[in-house]
Amino acid sequence: MIEFKNKDGKYHRIDGPAVEYTNGNKHWYINGIRNRIDGPAVEYADGHKSWYILGYFFNKKPTFKDMIMVIISERY
Repeated sequence: MIEFKNKDGKYHRIDGPAVEYTNGNKHWYINGIRNRIDGPAVEYADGHKSWYILGYFFNKKPTFKDMIMVIISERY
């Protein structure tokens, strides 16, 4: 398993998956929160994918409107 963490010990990587498991699963995190805006935040070796924006789960690729709603809900 390959892990990237920030100084606080939380999974963190900006330019790729923060965790890559030996079975091929990949997980993207920013400061310990599952997050990826340019693709799925979790890619499983079997081809299954899960999308997360700022820790919010989406069962399909989020739209631009979905992304805006997450940002608004985090700010207010």
